[in-house]
Amino acid sequence: MTRNMSDKLKKHIEENRSSFEVYKGDYDSMWTEIDAKLNREKVDVSRVFPWKTILRIAASVTLIMMVSIGVIWMKGNTIRYADGVSLQDLSPELAEAEIYYSQILEAKISLIRTSNMDLVPIVIKDFEMLDSAYNELKMDLEDNMYNEEVIDAMIQNYRIKLQILETILEDIEKSNVDNVEDEEKISI
Repeated sequence: MTRNMSDKLKKHIEENRSSFEVYKGDYDSMWTEIDAKLNREKVDVSRVFPWKTILRIAASVTLIMMVSIGVIWMKGNTIRYADGVSLQDLSPELAEAEIYYSQILEAKISLIRTSNMDLVPIVIKDFEMLDSAYNELKMDLEDNMYNEEVIDAMIQNYRIKLQILETILEDIEKSNVDNVEDEEKISI
């Protein structure tokens, strides 16, 4: 059906073609008018405020500022954690634990020094190894803050140091008791 209608329309147009061509246009004058209108619009556009240019400049300035702030922030964090993250940087409770263990260790080391035993170089060597391990843990903690395993390992490091010192102090106490008993036997 639609094909039949299309054929009828085509036939009608071909038969009446001359009646459709009533007006012959002057194409040259038409294009001249269109060109004049386009040139007028170009002039009008140049008079409008250059929002696109201003937005591009603002976006560029904003991008430069964001990158600069990011670089400054990264540089600040690098300086702050150059030797790793300590427990004090994470929370007040961990800072308190770190201070507690440090004070106890210092007190026990001073007791060993006053005992006149030649154990201090041995203790220092053991502690250097433990301190090296502790510094590695601090660097690991910087990569993954609040990692429970690393925090536990750092506290365990303090406990190991404390156990070493307590063992040494027990040995010193035992040797002092033996020396006192030997002196009592000699004096009897």
